[in-house]
Amino acid sequence: MKKPRIALIGIDGLGWNLLLGYSDIFRSTLEIMRNGIKGICISIPPYTPPSWISISTGVNPIRHGIFSSFKIDIEGVKPISSYDIEFPRISEILALNNYVCLVINHIFSYPPEGWMLKNHIIIHDDFSPKDFIYPSFLKPMMKYFRRSYKRFMKGDKKIIEYLKKYLTTKVIGIHELIDSVSPDFMWVMFKEVDTLSHYMPFLADGIYSSKVADLIEILDNFIRDISHTFNYIAIVSDHGFNMYTNRINIWGILRRYGFIRESNLKGSVISLLLSLKVSSLILRAFYLKPSSIKAMYSLRGLFNKIHASKEKKPKSRTNKLPLIIMDPIDSDDAFMIHVADFKYAKILYMILKCYKKEFFKDVILFKKGNIYHIILIPKDNYHFMNDKKLSKREIIYFPSARHDPRGVFILKGYRHIDMVNNRSFIINLRNTDVMPTLLSCANIPIPFHINGKSLLCKNKVKTENYISRWRLIVKLQRLRRGMNS
Repeated sequence: MKKPRIALIGIDGLGWNLLLGYSDIFRSTLEIMRNGIKGICISIPPYTPPSWISISTGVNPIRHGIFSSFKIDIEGVKPISSYDIEFPRISEILALNNYVCLVINHIFSYPPEGWMLKNHIIIHDDFSPKDFIYPSFLKPMMKYFRRSYKRFMKGDKKIIEYLKKYLTTKVIGIHELIDSVSPDFMWVMFKEVDTLSHYMPFLADGIYSSKVADLIEILDNFIRDISHTFNYIAIVSDHGFNMYTNRINIWGILRRYGFIRESNLKGSVISLLLSLKVSSLILRAFYLKPSSIKAMYSLRGLFNKIHASKEKKPKSRTNKLPLIIMDPIDSDDAFMIHVADFKYAKILYMILKCYKKEFFKDVILFKKGNIYHIILIPKDNYHFMNDKKLSKREIIYFPSARHDPRGVFILKGYRHIDMVNNRSFIINLRNTDVMPTLLSCANIPIPFHINGKSLLCKNKVKTENYISRWRLIVKLQRLRRGMNS
């Protein structure tokens, strides 16, 4: 039987509000949606690293242990590489079933030796320390995927032109690769929507931009073209975006219970102002005017510099993990706290549970590796602004576009038309369900070790033990490479 061709198109940061808000541009995407299965894809925590690994492996973060772009353990914080992925990715399961897989911008793709390389073509991701393509004979194709690093101010409209140029070139390269290697499965993830939503937060509030529409049109045209090439097409996002005003400051809670010494912190007029609801109305007006965002973030940068100059630097430095740490890059979207000592983790867990009725849907404590982790799931309309400089307040009214757990899932194909128990819209879809659902499209047994379930199978699902074979192949692959080097 001929293998069905499957494409997974990841659009980082795409939420239903943005998709429907640009419905005049997302014409091909909405056409696929109308003729397929769609749902709200829930990701907890709604953060790029754990979400994409859960989508790819079908395993939840408590088990796969990827919570950030850094590996956090008792020894400190280190960048994550492909070697840190403990479970087979969807392309590796398909490759074990003789699928030729083209993988572009899969998070933590470097180095390629961390993959089961059989039947794979891999191109670096946005987190890779350097650009690469595997296998090396495809190196001439790198001209379409080379990254250029530029810094932009928030609200800077030049970023749209920069992203548009890069996206156009990348799409040309993807089409050329499809023509040259003829993959049975393709994974490609686009970061542009997430980048724009961070730089231009007014997008999360439903404000339309014609320049943004031009960039989205490139994506939609690509989706249209791919839908003619592959038998199944899945459009997936790791999270959405929403405008949040009620911001929980975990450092404010910790300070109340003595986790932060008051003598080390100076009171702030800014902290007082941001604890007043009226401040959110004033600041939100800035977000509604794209022209004023750049000035707003310039003032915020100045505020951070002033506070940084007042902070006392430690007399000695250590690589050991601090007692309590949040994500080193963006603690507002990580929804997580990492604690080195069990006694403090237990105390902190009990304190945060006291706020469950007020702020949180759930508070989950677990151990992974050699430290303890707490996942915080805020109630609807609440988010985080974890800032030590503002730790005199537990709630800060500061409007901002932040990650929303509700992402997008759309699937269209020629052999799923049971419409999942006669329902074309699924509201209880988890990001771990994406991988087994696509394996069902290929009529391939599902790994027994995963947390997700196929949306297409009503009856008992056939499972298989892939993980032992995968680990053995990867180990032998590394031994052979070591002998040849």
